[in-house]
Amino acid sequence: MAFEFGSKTADPMAMYLSDVFDDSEQPLGEPAISIPFGIGEAGLPIGVQLLGPGRSEAQLFAGARVLEIADGRP
Repeated sequence: MAFEFGSKTADPMAMYLSDVFDDSEQPLGEPAISIPFGIGEAGLPIGVQLLGPGRSEAQLFAGARVLEIADGRP
């Protein structure tokens, strides 16, 4: 879930640790997709990231579409 803008600037390690899993697939070249999925209790956006094995882009797009529909988007 998102955190308030500027809330982690005093602690760079906390900022790094909040992102440590966001780019784990990139060095491996594995496909991934991130989509918005609702709003949290604090009114901040929630994001969902789907990861897949090589050449699974079609399945990731299909999974993202299912989440979009579940979130109420046309």
